[in-house]
Amino acid sequence: MTTRGNGSGAAGRDHRESAALARCAQLTAASGSNFYLAFLPMPADRRDGIFAVYAFCRVVDDIVDEPEAGVEPRQELDAWRDRVRRITRGVPLSADDHPVAIGLECTHQRFGLREDDLLAVIDGVEMDLDLSRYESAETLALYCERVAGRVGCLCLPVFGADEATRPYALTLGRAFQLTNILRDVPRDAAIGRLYLPLDVLALHGARVDDVLAGRRTPEVVAALRALGEDARKLFERADALIRPSQRDVLYPALIMSSIYRRVLEELRARDFDCWTERVALPRSTKALLALGVFARDKILHTW
Repeated sequence: MTTRGNGSGAAGRDHRESAALARCAQLTAASGSNFYLAFLPMPADRRDGIFAVYAFCRVVDDIVDEPEAGVEPRQELDAWRDRVRRITRGVPLSADDHPVAIGLECTHQRFGLREDDLLAVIDGVEMDLDLSRYESAETLALYCERVAGRVGCLCLPVFGADEATRPYALTLGRAFQLTNILRDVPRDAAIGRLYLPLDVLALHGARVDDVLAGRRTPEVVAALRALGEDARKLFERADALIRPSQRDVLYPALIMSSIYRRVLEELRARDFDCWTERVALPRSTKALLALGVFARDKILHTW
């Protein structure tokens, strides 16, 4: 792998790279994701790299969730697998390739991205083509690892964290995704998807039909509470995996963790009523949570 040095900055980019990275930033900003605010304080090159990683995840997810007319999703995902292999194996992309792919190529050259992590994200979104139900908590955990935990792993080299931080990223990613699932039960049901594991629903006597119809029975609530407790424990486990030497470079992840924990707290306060109103934190609340991370952890910019 050829690396260009993290301090090359915008002056070291050609026009194609700059345009591609700008497009990745636009996609990230337009998404309205909780991640965007956490990324803003990062140094420019690292922020551009994170935007490229996020844009890659957004684009491959949209292939499945919002397929273009006349486009076969599996073929598109395979095309991205080919791009990933070219990028990570040093085979240059063509000048007119997808701008997000070019942004990802630039990011890999600067920071180094693992091929297996990139491919795992594609494998994860492809699961939505095959599964609309998850039989077990173990199957759901695999899905969460691929679409969220591996995304966290992709962020680590861009943050400046070391490989030993992967268990933290994998655990925190699962916590994020499970929180999203609990918040978005009605949205997923509207498109025929149910991510709540069937074995957990059965354990609490909850009926799939009740969940899909938005009937908040005591059994459904009990299952949601149990999954909420699983998410809470994942956040606690992630906290225990942070090494003090890595806290400064992990502050974007700490901000995201603070925001998602607040979402989970709000769900718990509503006793997991995700049907009446979707939990969405105001931007001002997110900003205060981000400031709280800096104040609490006394984060210093050492980059």
